[in-house]
Amino acid sequence: MDLGPTGFVDVDVATMTFTSEFIIDLTDFYIWMQDFRLTNMGNLNIRFRGNVLVDWLTNIFVNIITTVFRNTITNVVSNGIHDFIQATLDEMNGRLRGRAMTEQEAAVLIENLKKMLTN
Repeated sequence: MDLGPTGFVDVDVATMTFTSEFIIDLTDFYIWMQDFRLTNMGNLNIRFRGNVLVDWLTNIFVNIITTVFRNTITNVVSNGIHDFIQATLDEMNGRLRGRAMTEQEAAVLIENLKKMLTN
């Protein structure tokens, strides 16, 4: 029936800068994340649209909230990304446990990590 108001939320982050440190044990092919921090979230822009009557007021309120709580938002996003990367590494390490890895598989894994960290 689609009764009631509808709208959209546009979120734009211009740049994200993070620092990370990984330890790779080439004997057992295990990877540990030593450190991960989101150091800069760049220009964070959140816009509501779809309801002409209140969008302008909502956007003013959201701009104030994002300015005041910028550090908190950055920490929440950083923790979420950290947890995602850690879970991915745990899954990778779990799949490799007790399994010998060929040199070609190790090379592909290292190349994929390089791509992930440079892009």
